[in-house]
Amino acid sequence: SLALKEGKVIRKVEPKEIVEALGEPTKDQGLGITRMKVRTEKNQQTGYITVSGTRGTIFFKPYSPYNAFKQKLDGVLEQIRDGQADLMKDIDQKLEKLKML
Repeated sequence: SLALKEGKVIRKVEPKEIVEALGEPTKDQGLGITRMKVRTEKNQQTGYITVSGTRGTIFFKPYSPYNAFKQKLDGVLEQIRDGQADLMKDIDQKLEKLKML
């Protein structure tokens, strides 16, 4: 059953955590949320997650190799941008020191 009132929280699923769907998403008409039975990859716990909320907020997206690659690439590019900004800051500081000589 999808009833929230009778259930208890086992644990919260971490952001970007992978879960295996054990059924199709089902909308609870009374609450207006969509829930799905899943098993966590992390520790094999089984339970229900809220896929989307009452106002259409998406909490879970289907896994795809493309989306996983894109997410990883975005993280790497962000690290490169941060590193580049730090390098430019260091270069500017060294140039200022050289100007003082």
